[in-house]
Amino acid sequence: MTAYNVSSFFLQQTGKKSPILERQLAIGDSDYSGRVIRWPSFRRKWNDIRPVSLTIGLANEDQALNFFRDDPTAGQVGVTIKAGFKHPGENLLIRSENFDVDSWQKNQVDSLEVNAEISPMLLRTADVVQFASAQGATLVQFVQDNLKPNTQYTYAMYIRTLGTLPSSDLQVNLRVFDDLSVQIGNDLTSNWQQFLGSLSTSASVNSLSIGLTTNSYSEPMAIWGALLQGPVTSGEIGEYIRADATPVEKDTNEFAIFYAGRVDNLKFLKGRIDIALKDKIKPFTEKILGSSDVPLDFTTSDFLVHDLAFFLVTSHGGLSAIESTSNPDIDWLSFLDFAETFSRDNVRVQARYEGTKVNEALRRLMRYTYAGAFIENDKLTFARFTTPSSFSTLLSDASILDLALEINDADIVNKQHVYADFDQTSDFWKIDAFDEASASVNSYGLREFVEKDETVWYTNSASALNLAERRTTILRDPIDRFKIQTPLVALGRQIGEVIRFTDSFFGVTSTDAFRMMGYQLDLDRGKMSLEIDESQIFTGFRLDDAVDGLLDQDYNFLL
Repeated sequence: MTAYNVSSFFLQQTGKKSPILERQLAIGDSDYSGRVIRWPSFRRKWNDIRPVSLTIGLANEDQALNFFRDDPTAGQVGVTIKAGFKHPGENLLIRSENFDVDSWQKNQVDSLEVNAEISPMLLRTADVVQFASAQGATLVQFVQDNLKPNTQYTYAMYIRTLGTLPSSDLQVNLRVFDDLSVQIGNDLTSNWQQFLGSLSTSASVNSLSIGLTTNSYSEPMAIWGALLQGPVTSGEIGEYIRADATPVEKDTNEFAIFYAGRVDNLKFLKGRIDIALKDKIKPFTEKILGSSDVPLDFTTSDFLVHDLAFFLVTSHGGLSAIESTSNPDIDWLSFLDFAETFSRDNVRVQARYEGTKVNEALRRLMRYTYAGAFIENDKLTFARFTTPSSFSTLLSDASILDLALEINDADIVNKQHVYADFDQTSDFWKIDAFDEASASVNSYGLREFVEKDETVWYTNSASALNLAERRTTILRDPIDRFKIQTPLVALGRQIGEVIRFTDSFFGVTSTDAFRMMGYQLDLDRGKMSLEIDESQIFTGFRLDDAVDGLLDQDYNFLL
């Protein structure tokens, strides 16, 4: 799981002690990177729901930027700050992860499902293709530009089976044409494999047909990351880099967006301009929901949590309401996971707003459901953490520059009340759902917490109890909260991902798991400060635990 669709090369660079970080500042379509006096630092947290604002200074001794004063609309375009690394490789294909587009020609393809599986980079960006059983079924892309005669090329694609494991005579063929040969791949397995083929072009080469076919194999296959590269002078053969609308040339910067927004204000100083930026959350702080005279009322029916959240950020927050991965403002795949959690448990709420700002309304809804919302990769990302995936980032000793542990006794909650079904007319709460962790009460004394909010509330006891049990399950013991100073090892990782490390002083081993709940990124020095803890990483079984260490346990699951 990561919000950033980057290559394995990108992630390998982040693991270096002193990687060479490339940065870019773009205002509209213009690159102002060379004018940056100092690259900014900014912080994000999983449930803060506040605008991340920053100021960046640009050199203006030549007065070339004075047009911002002459034309006030010049600053109303989008601003992006990107960071990444110079990639030594190339990819002569286009749309290397989008097999549904016309660039990939299909023959006897029964079905192709987009973004249906998790890719090798832990993103749901892998497609699923199912060929007809007849031989000759193909999925190919024709390449004509940038080809050289008498040159060796490497073609590769990541593939894994989703059907019955094939026998040895069911192999994947990488389809390569130049009146030469068809390269035969290895046996297909249920794990991702990068299939590699190579060929040398003829003296009269003018095109190649690159793609995929099978030996009468009609089970569904997950496919991702097609690559065509010429001779490798640095890097590795088959080192993948994503290609979008155009091929990727050698020594191209591979960037990810780490901040995006619009100009909030400009300050002209002698020889420089300071530009203050605001992100997508800033408009949430400028819009009011209802008033005491005319409330914005959501009490005529019960709403699923995600439906209310979506309505708040689109109809009132101004974000796009497109319900697909084409949404430019909302990470749609994260929203689908978020929605599935509340749909499955049928968690419903009502709400009434009398002058609440949009960001405060969203913050209260997230707190009330123990969920998070934050900006990553210029999109609003929703998360309600459940059992962590097996994927994690392991911090080596060399990548930990400084480490601090905080344990706060005030974190403990061993009796949680959640009030629900609010009657506004009589100002009366009809439901007080609560859960108590008796072992924690015996150890630490009663630590009681009440969740009661007259702007948003659950409508039934089951939903209220869901939150009460979740809180006492997670917070019945003190939480280990670590702050770790690192180079860029977590660059490209998303809030909520699992972090592991070892430290003999604090007794932490690589089997201990923590979630990244926030970070500070210093783009000038190329360093990160990670905030990781155990508050959202309960797995449902604790060996030798008197409460959660029983093999036949059927309670206290993290819902």
